[in-house]
Amino acid sequence: MAALAPRTGCGAAADTMAGVAGELSGRRRRPHGIDLADPRLEAFWTRRLLCSLTTLRPDGTPHVVPVGATLDVPAGLVRVITSGDSRKARHVERAGADGSRIVLCQFDGRHWCSIEARAQVSTDPEAVADAEQRYARRYRTPRPNPSRVVLIGRITKILGTIPDLEVDPGPAAGDVEPGPAPRG
Repeated sequence: MAALAPRTGCGAAADTMAGVAGELSGRRRRPHGIDLADPRLEAFWTRRLLCSLTTLRPDGTPHVVPVGATLDVPAGLVRVITSGDSRKARHVERAGADGSRIVLCQFDGRHWCSIEARAQVSTDPEAVADAEQRYARRYRTPRPNPSRVVLIGRITKILGTIPDLEVDPGPAAGDVEPGPAPRG
């Protein structure tokens, strides 16, 4: 493989300025990859923050919607409750047995985390009840929905810049007055 030529013009200036900015701030740039075992990850994903869920439409374009989501570190899963007739459920269901590629993202100020996963739709009453309980612990008890399903995603990649544990992460789930729950 041939070596890449040094960047010139605006690209070189941007590289130089990024290096200078890092030196002036006294901060070093961190890689964005996050390990599932990193305790900061679970701490960030238990905070009462809404997420965006990206699924793929039949034409391959992204469909992005706000959702409430939960992270199950021991199982390596993410879960989103929703109505069985929602577009997000239909997009995931259409992928079949291999599952659909999804991305969940949440942010709080300069901290953010995107979780990529392969998801499937589950109508199993026990799986839906488990997801509802997890959702209730993070947000609040979801409204009754007899057509509820759960999108269950096996995590494939995690990216982000999440706060260190010694930094006050702000309110945890249950520490704030609950606002309206996301539809689902």
